Amino acid sequence: MPGLRDRKKLQQREAFVDAAIRLFEERGIDATSIDDIAEAVDVSRATVFNYFPYKEAILVEIGARLVADIAEQASAHRRRSARQTLYDLADGIAQVAERHPGVVPYIAREMTHPDPTRRRYAAERMQYPLLYQVVLDGLEEAGQLRGPSPRISYARQLVDLTTGALVRAGNGFPISQLRAELRANVDLFFDGGVRPTL
Repeated sequence: MPGLRDRKKLQQREAFVDAAIRLFEERGIDATSIDDIAEAVDVSRATVFNYFPYKEAILVEIGARLVADIAEQASAHRRRSARQTLYDLADGIAQVAERHPGVVPYIAREMTHPDPTRRRYAAERMQYPLLYQVVLDGLEEAGQLRGPSPRISYARQLVDLTTGALVRAGNGFPISQLRAELRANVDLFFDGGVRPTL
């Protein structure tokens, strides 16, 4: 069990994330500053920077929380077929994007950021590939994955397809069509990466 100091740090971090979600949804991300977040939590700007080196790092933390929620929801459906489980993940991601339309595309952009350090930080913190890992493990064990590509390569492909759809969401691409787009990505993966069962 973490000590008191670690628990306080975690509580402070959670307070920043909670305030940021609220402010980002009320004002928009571009209109919300680190000063606004600090004021909402009643700390100094420097204190926020002790936890997050830049504003978008808070988005990554929000993304990590959302991915964990999606993974928890999807774990309830693990007894379904691999395709249906991936559809469930797609539906969960679409539901989160519908609930947070002004935030999710920005979170996804961090996964594709041109700065490799930021992109790596987002990937490591959010753990998107873990959403797909259990399904891919099962497909590999059943000998259904095609080709020599390792499981992690397939996980990255699924993440890239998902991230691309999320980046486009709300940016000329209606968020109401996201669920269908994500499900089509699952079909694309199955058509190319999975051997049909006999």
